[in-house]
Amino acid sequence: MVPKLAFVPTELAFDKVLVFPKAKDRPILLSALGAESDFLLALDEGDFQKVIGSNVYGMGVSTRGLFLFSERKAGRI
Repeated sequence: MVPKLAFVPTELAFDKVLVFPKAKDRPILLSALGAESDFLLALDEGDFQKVIGSNVYGMGVSTRGLFLFSERKAGRI
C-alpha cells in the first residue's frame, strides 16, 4: 500500500461575516466547513457552542455526548 497525499485548494466564501474570537480554534472551524462536514464535535463547549451556537452555516456543532444523545433520540443508533 502506497500512501498518497493530495493538496486540494479550497476557497470558502460566505454570505455573512464569520466572527469567531478564538484565533486558536478558528482553523478548526474553517477546516470543518471547508471539508463540508455535517458536524463539528468539540469538547470545548465554551469556545464553540457558547460562542457560535449549535449550528454555523448549516454545520452542526456539538459535544460528543450531546451528539450521541441526539442520534439515539432520532433512532439512528
